[in-house]
Amino acid sequence: MNCSRCGNQVQGAPNFCPGCGAPFVQAALPGPQVVQAQWSSGDELISDKSKVVAGVLQLFLGGFAAGRWYTGHTGLALAQMAACWLTCGIGWVWPFIDGILMLVGEPKDAQGRRLKS
Repeated sequence: MNCSRCGNQVQGAPNFCPGCGAPFVQAALPGPQVVQAQWSSGDELISDKSKVVAGVLQLFLGGFAAGRWYTGHTGLALAQMAACWLTCGIGWVWPFIDGILMLVGEPKDAQGRRLKS
């Protein structure tokens, strides 16, 4: 089987292409298949989630950690919700600052992919 990204011949059922590092997913049918994903110019995977949506959700619905639920960070979302609700609202500062950092920074989703702009 050939890697769809670099064209190298791949033997067996690896998780990543040995030539370029492209990820493979095991399908229900025999044999690996290449994950179709967007690549940035720096060979970094780009998420299908938007950093603007994540940041705005986090700013306006931070008490529910909506931005972190959106990006798939379940543990962090639960921690932010607990901080907000167990401190009777004082903990809203954490998700609010997190939302600002999402908007101005380069946040990643739960799979480590950079959120698209």
